Amino acid sequence: MSELRWLERQLEIARKADDRQSEGHALGDLGLAYIELRDAHRAIQCFEQWLVIARETGDRSQECGAVGFLGSAYSCVGNMRRGIELYKQAISVATEIGDLHRVAGGLFNMSLMLGASGDHIQAVTNASAALAICEHIKSPLVERVRQQLAEWRAAGESG
Repeated sequence: MSELRWLERQLEIARKADDRQSEGHALGDLGLAYIELRDAHRAIQCFEQWLVIARETGDRSQECGAVGFLGSAYSCVGNMRRGIELYKQAISVATEIGDLHRVAGGLFNMSLMLGASGDHIQAVTNASAALAICEHIKSPLVERVRQQLAEWRAAGESG
């Protein structure tokens, strides 16, 4: 059975059992599979359903994940403005629940979208904030953030 079919089966089982938490997790996993298959529109549908469930069940951690992945999916379809809005929401939720890993990841991902949109000043600002958090929590993301900042700074000096 393909991974996609297996994930669809997990979603079906969760729905039959009326297990909203498992349904949300299955939708998130299915959305990630669609991202890997480069079908961002279907991923968006899954992540939006996951977000509804996370909010209905009051699971702030799942809400943060759903909003963040939804932001990534919107960037995949070229809607950077919506992606950035969603990352701001994800960062807000992550901050409220005290999840510094997600705050740093959200700031960095948002900086990438800002950079792709041509807003290099805000991109560097967000990446710098992400780097400070990454260094503080000893995140494995730290080197990737440093590298991106170095690239932007070098481009800024030559431009």
